[in-house]
Amino acid sequence: GVYQVGEVFNGDYGYVGNYQNYIDALLNYPLYYQIKNQFGGHSSMYNFRSYYQNMDSHFKNQDV
Repeated sequence: GVYQVGEVFNGDYGYVGNYQNYIDALLNYPLYYQIKNQFGGHSSMYNFRSYYQNMDSHFKNQDV
């Protein structure tokens, strides 16, 4: 087979993570959007920490 990397332009981990059932790896656009909102606004770093910690439950393999 061919190793595939995909892009899903969406900020929702649940939506993006589901694509990992069909392709090998995904770019982490949900994290991109969170970082953009974090540093572009006046949000607490605790919100970022919570968002990052919840990432595990939406991707079957984060090591790719």
